[in-house]
Formats: sequence, structure tokens, C-alpha cells
Amino acid sequence: MVEHTGELVRCSYDEDYYRRAGAPGPGYRDYFGAEAAPRSEISSALADMVLSLTLGARRVLDLGCGGGFLVNALAERGVDATGLDGSDHAIERARANTGGGQFTRADIGASGLVGEAVFDVVTMIDVIEHLPDPVEALRWAAGLTAPGGAIVLLTPRYGGRLLAEQGAAYVHFNSDHMYYFTEDTLRTTITRATGSDMVEIEDVLAFVCKQGVSIPDSMARKYSMERESMLAVLSP
Repeated sequence: MVEHTGELVRCSYDEDYYRRAGAPGPGYRDYFGAEAAPRSEISSALADMVLSLTLGARRVLDLGCGGGFLVNALAERGVDATGLDGSDHAIERARANTGGGQFTRADIGASGLVGEAVFDVVTMIDVIEHLPDPVEALRWAAGLTAPGGAIVLLTPRYGGRLLAEQGAAYVHFNSDHMYYFTEDTLRTTITRATGSDMVEIEDVLAFVCKQGVSIPDSMARKYSMERESMLAVLSP
């Protein structure tokens, strides 16, 4: 787990971050444009996976929800789904999409913003690596999770084939990533945050496939050729 201080992170998560159109730096080529369709497909599969893990879940909170694709996919499945993100631009775009989700602009860990609400599932998809204090963020998420509920998080897996092939150009080396996790360091971080060792960690595609969820081509391509990521499910 490689740590950087907050002063080294140069990212505002503004409109330019979500559409850098080939410009150098962190962010997305065209998050709400060309990337929207595959992002929706992947979010649909993740929504099915989340609900297969937590049968009967009625309330789900997605921390770091971005443009709300996962939140809306869950809402379409009849779930009371809420998304929280610190980006004004992302929340504005998420609210403009009438997918049925609810959205709040707030930083992860902020107090008094979700009241006394508890959720059956809290998701953190490609979020924890961006945060200055992953342990505290997970501790906060655990406090929002109902007894018997689950936290589902997805994050890049540091090391492996892509790092060996790409070296210094490694796809996950971005100035908006403050931490790089191996399976062992992710497990340690989760245990420190929640006190629980009931953690299941596996590569994304293997995890989703094991739940009997159909994997769209866009997801298979992303997590086999473009990215190396892992899913973790824990009961805090």
C-alpha cells in the first residue's frame, strides 16, 4: 500500500475530470458521452451481483457514486438507492438522469448528511483508492450499515500482469489515486477499520461469475484487458 499525502493529489473532480478528451492527467475520456453505454452495462451487472449477495436488501447507499450509474441500476430493480459524491459536476449530472436514484452532494465521512439512516448494503466502487484515509472512510461506512448488512467495494489490484507489462506507464498510476492495494493490504485495511475478518476478496470477473450474474462484453474486456481490479465483500 503506497501512500501519498493530500498535498500530492492534484484533482478537483470537476467537469474537466469527467471529460478530458485525450488531455493528459487523471480522469475520463468521455464519462457521460462515449463511455456512458458500457458504464451502464457494467453497472447493471454489478447491481445484479450486489443483490445476489444480499437477498432482500431494500436500501443501498453508493459512496462515491460518480454519475449515478450503479444507483440508477439498483433503483430500476426496485431498490431504494441513494448515491453520495463530493463532486458537484457528477451529482448534477446524476440528478439530470431520471433513473430513479436519489443523490446527495457530500464528502465521504461528512457528519449529519445522511441522518440516522442505515442501509442494507453500502457500496464503494473505485473509491477507496482516492481517499486520504481509507480506514476512517471504511469505519464511517460500517457505521451506516445495518446489522447483518454488507459493504461491497471494488478497487484496483496492485501488481500482476499489467504492472509487469506497463511499468511506469501502469494504467492505475494516476495522481488521483492516493493508495495502491494488494489483496493482503486491502484485507488489513478492512480489518483495522471494522474489526472484522469476515472478508471475501476475489478478482472482479471471478466474483461476479460465481454469483451467477451474466457478464457483458464491456465488463469482460475492462477487467481482463484494460484493468486489474478486485471485489471485496465484508460484514462489519
